[in-house]
Amino acid sequence: MPNDPTAPGRSVAPTPLFVPVRYRSQSLSLRLFATRMGGRTAVAFSTRERLLGLLGPGQAWVRLTDAAVRGLTRPIGVTELMVDPVLIAAPPGPGRGKTIAAVAEVCVVPAVPGDAAVVA
Repeated sequence: MPNDPTAPGRSVAPTPLFVPVRYRSQSLSLRLFATRMGGRTAVAFSTRERLLGLLGPGQAWVRLTDAAVRGLTRPIGVTELMVDPVLIAAPPGPGRGKTIAAVAEVCVVPAVPGDAAVVA
């Protein structure tokens, strides 16, 4: 088909994901999470509903491509990105902190050598 965006020789624009963030002073920072093995990972969600369903209705988010998320986390040594993770540890109770302890390794987006992050 002539208008098929997946046809050979045609580029497909990356789909932005929903990425959880925190407000810090007058800036935003990406939320990082712990894996079952204790490593750090970035997470992203394919829909706003999935993000809010796991992290709660008050969770702030931005739309970024996987390449943009990797570009922001790679300099601090975080190379893993999980898309649509599920909770495997209960949220902390009162007085036990405010972060979710772990996410399951459901779908890890492979890094593309030389991918560039462009955040507009």
